[in-house]
Amino acid sequence: MTEQRIRLFDRPATLRQSVADHLRQMMQHGSLKPGERLREQALCQKLQISRSTLREALRTLEAQRLVEIQPHRGPVVATMSPDETKDLYDMRELLEGYVAHAFALHASAEQRQALVQSFARLTEAVQIGHRADLLAAKEAFYEVLLQGCPNRVAAQMHESLLSRINLLRATSLSRLDRAAESLKEIGLIVQAIERADGPGAQCAAQNHIRQARAAACAVLDSQRAEALESESE
Repeated sequence: MTEQRIRLFDRPATLRQSVADHLRQMMQHGSLKPGERLREQALCQKLQISRSTLREALRTLEAQRLVEIQPHRGPVVATMSPDETKDLYDMRELLEGYVAHAFALHASAEQRQALVQSFARLTEAVQIGHRADLLAAKEAFYEVLLQGCPNRVAAQMHESLLSRINLLRATSLSRLDRAAESLKEIGLIVQAIERADGPGAQCAAQNHIRQARAAACAVLDSQRAEALESESE
């Protein structure tokens, strides 16, 4: 495992970004949890990197609001407040509903076929049940969807929120039954797109985000309750 990390982080020009990406994936996969301290010495030893490189990577994640620096504690994995979570899901509902509507009406035959293929890979990932593959397949599906949206501003806005969107996506999918429910909801988006039904695709996409919001908020509420209980002990 150490050799694999060394190969991953062996290019100085991309070192900081590679480490930031790796830490982000750890957050998405639940290895690093909201509110958890990021202990520099332990992480440097684990990832076989220098302290200066780690600090540069943490600054990148801080700019993306995935890490926050707390007095007397140092860097910790950011915890989203209920209001921030609601705001992000509101933006997702607006953006992804619009993108699905635009894709249904304007995407080329090749883009539609790519979306169907990405949905097939997502279906396979859900059936296998491997969390990392599932998250990667879902990211790939949305990448195809965004590429088929003619409004580049909407795609850029989505990109600016992507890190925290992916974190919320991982949170909602941590509920055991959520992956199968999510797949059905996304299937309705694909069906509407295949019919070139813009309003239908928008409605299906917005419903998917609302259901994801409910799942993520339930998980986050449970995490906050556990954190409060731990602090009181």
